[in-house]
Amino acid sequence: HYPLRRQRQMCIRDSDYLAWTQCMKFKSSKSVILAVDSEGKPFDPRLTLNDTLIPSLINKPFKFLGKWLYPSLNDKNSKADALTKVQNLLSKVDNIVLDGKKKAWIFQFGIIPYVQWDFMQTELDESTVNKMESAVNRFLKKWLNLARCADPSILYRGVCGLRIDNIRNIVLAARANTEVTLCTSKDPVVRAVAKRRREVEQCLDGYSTPKKIKTAVQEIEFKKAFYHNIRKGNDRRGLSVEKKVKLTKKTLVEEVKKLSNDEKITRVMSLAVQGRWTKWEDLVQVDLDWKEVLYGFSPSMLSFWLNSIQDTLPDPVNLRRWGKAFEAKCGLCGWSNCSQIHILCSCRIALDQGRISWRHDSILNVIVKWMKIGKVRATKSFKKSDQLATDKILFVKAGAPRAKKRMLPSFWHDGSDWIFLMDSRSAPYQIPPQIVSSSLRPDICVYSLSRKKVCFVELTSPFEENIRLWKAKKQLKYAGLVDDAKSNGWEASCLTIEVGARGFVSMNTHSLFRFFGLTPKDSKTARKEISKVAIKCSHFIWISRCIPLWSHPCLLYTSDAADEEDSVDLGGRRII
Repeated sequence: HYPLRRQRQMCIRDSDYLAWTQCMKFKSSKSVILAVDSEGKPFDPRLTLNDTLIPSLINKPFKFLGKWLYPSLNDKNSKADALTKVQNLLSKVDNIVLDGKKKAWIFQFGIIPYVQWDFMQTELDESTVNKMESAVNRFLKKWLNLARCADPSILYRGVCGLRIDNIRNIVLAARANTEVTLCTSKDPVVRAVAKRRREVEQCLDGYSTPKKIKTAVQEIEFKKAFYHNIRKGNDRRGLSVEKKVKLTKKTLVEEVKKLSNDEKITRVMSLAVQGRWTKWEDLVQVDLDWKEVLYGFSPSMLSFWLNSIQDTLPDPVNLRRWGKAFEAKCGLCGWSNCSQIHILCSCRIALDQGRISWRHDSILNVIVKWMKIGKVRATKSFKKSDQLATDKILFVKAGAPRAKKRMLPSFWHDGSDWIFLMDSRSAPYQIPPQIVSSSLRPDICVYSLSRKKVCFVELTSPFEENIRLWKAKKQLKYAGLVDDAKSNGWEASCLTIEVGARGFVSMNTHSLFRFFGLTPKDSKTARKEISKVAIKCSHFIWISRCIPLWSHPCLLYTSDAADEEDSVDLGGRRII
């Protein structure tokens, strides 16, 4: 704005001031100059201060408060730099000699926090975010060995996914933080500029970030007006926790992310193949934390599980659909339309050789192990309560309510002659005739002769899409068995449990373990172990799909040691 002669005079005067202070020094690395001619074009005036040339913004960009300044003074170069930065970081991680799981972990806890400040500083447009998301999806699919046609939302969603932070959600959260900071500024000029900019962006884009923020604010205000409180899970005592609805920066960011995730789920539901998992009902989701992903799953097993959820495994049907094979025959029985459901659940040769029953019996071993743990803990709990009731007098202060220890509902009670019978391919059993004379053999039979009490447990391990069908079939099959036992004077019941071939467990698993005396924490641990065993067995069946000979491996997580002395190993100590 000043003539060049005037600018040089100002530089000479500043040099005199620096010499007069005797303590201040000019640093060219922390200074920059931008000069504009009468036509609005920047140029280098080549001004000096203390015989040192002042750098021009034309030759080199300048970083001020974490933001790079360019001669154009707009975000065009900053957007390109942010995109290049993300791509370079992904390429560097890709060149590291690590497996794909650890590279995904580096992206989650290394790259995303590193670039969040850039997203706060720069207003990224839709095309830049799309390029970033495309680059991230490409590298994550490569690291986790996902099929090219796999829907990338499986990487980011919490339901049937890995819970990795989506780069688009990170940009939305950063933008929401910036908008809230500007809207709540103490400077009225800043608030007015932010409001004007939001109005302009809302007119340009059909569903832009400001509109999402506005929708999120409306949702929170609605909950605040009508709900007052929202449930936030359970506390350590198992009681429901309620939290007041407040319009804060944190709740606004969470609501914006929720709106973005809802858009993704809506899009996935429209997919014919990759969206079949959205139709699964009454199943507990497999919740994998990073510790389990890094140390509990091999790279091959994790890739198998992620691809199997979306039906993108390289089975013969998919290979024919992708144009990589002319036929879709099974490598064992020669079935003409061999899909993953045929390989994992219904191949005739696999059924005859015992591959499917091997997975079934391995899951059954885990269930029996946790049933015995529930028996041991329930028996100890009842003995302890009886001892306290007979030996000790509990004094209570005047006016204070007496605390009663809540006993867990348990099937075992105080019986000591419980007998476990488990049906397996190698060791079948027969129901004792004093209970009922029948040729049916449920997978587990637990009975007590002294109490005349029996419980049958039937396990089914079908494909997740067929869980409801098989549950109804099993309940109908064993309804007559229970009636016959009751007619003989026995207190009988039959429970069913369904575990999908891809590790998803039915909802009634929790009530089954609670029925046998397990705490909610133990029930959750048991469900995780059952899911992991099912995934491991299905993965081994998958990798052996073209091998005609079956090696008959040992059952996973067998409890033979516990069967010898009716004991269970709990945390390194043996309980009898």
